[in-house]
Amino acid sequence: MIPNTERRRKPLLLTTKTPPPSIFTLTDALMSQQLRSITIMAINDPKHRDEEEAAVDDEDTGAQVAPIVRLEAIEVINGEEKEDAILDLS
Repeated sequence: MIPNTERRRKPLLLTTKTPPPSIFTLTDALMSQQLRSITIMAINDPKHRDEEEAAVDDEDTGAQVAPIVRLEAIEVINGEEKEDAILDLS
């Protein structure tokens, strides 16, 4: 049997000499920047813009749009119309 004095562990000292690993690395940042640049170039490309506009013009869903409910005008009365002025400043 081990005596109690030997069983005790030293307190764990939490120190880090190296920073914790980052989920978003420099490689990811560069790839993201490259993707962003390619996307911006594609958006600004006149050929790409023409293709996009042509796709919008050709798009026809064939859906018939009609109102489901017809709302009629109603008169809103709050009671002030029937009140007499208590103090007339004119």
